[in-house]
Amino acid sequence: MKLSLLQLSESNKILRNFSIQKWSCILLISIISLILSAKGITRESTVSPNGAMPRYMMNGVFFHDLMRDWPLSNITQYAFQYFARYPALTLKHHPLLPGVALVPFYAILECDTALGKEAGSGNSP
Repeated sequence: MKLSLLQLSESNKILRNFSIQKWSCILLISIISLILSAKGITRESTVSPNGAMPRYMMNGVFFHDLMRDWPLSNITQYAFQYFARYPALTLKHHPLLPGVALVPFYAILECDTALGKEAGSGNSP
């Protein structure tokens, strides 16, 4: 089957628009999570020094899976099903920024507990 140049240009346009839409959504989610997570950032009393890192890591895995699966039809249902399977999500109770910040690490180096601890804590091995 040969495709005409018009059909190829139309398919490239659709792919380019999807890519722009996808990256626009990722940028919007990142900006919103940055704004919501910045509340009280200058006060030490709002930052938990220990105990919350496993929750942040699980939130990061959720955001990684959300970007990978990209369920545009029903994101709420996706989140409910994900929470039913992995109840360690704390999206309402913890800042979103630490979880979102782990997504690039998980995307490049796979989801790993040691990686999440190192990337989330800022410590080097």
